[in-house]
Amino acid sequence: MKTNEVSSDSESDLAEDDPANYCCVCNKFSPPGIGQCDGIVFVKWAQCTACGHWCHLRFCTEVRVVRRLSDFFCPHCAEREC
Repeated sequence: MKTNEVSSDSESDLAEDDPANYCCVCNKFSPPGIGQCDGIVFVKWAQCTACGHWCHLRFCTEVRVVRRLSDFFCPHCAEREC
């Protein structure tokens, strides 16, 4: 007899548990301050051109939008560039 069980190892569960998927600024999967937002919030991420790590836009950097094929530097790498 078949049962319809949902595994707890779904991709969404694994994504939050993997430190490689954390923001390089806040070290979290969900950005700080998101709980203060009303309604649905789409969290935008950008990958740093220099180090390859990912960063929450709007929450962990002043940058709001990164255009495709444009350079983006996380706050750590931007400090080194100055």
